[in-house]
Amino acid sequence: MDDVQVPASTELSDRIRKDLRKHRFKFVGYIMIYAIMKSV
Repeated sequence: MDDVQVPASTELSDRIRKDLRKHRFKFVGYIMIYAIMKSV
C-alpha cells in the first residue's frame, strides 16, 4: 500500500475558518472545516 499524504487543510478551509472566527466561532479549526467540506 502506498503512503499517500492527505492534506489536513486547504486554502478554502483556512479562509472559512478565519471568517467563522470573525463571527465569534472560537472552537473552529482548519481540520474540522476540511472534514466537513469532505463529508458534504
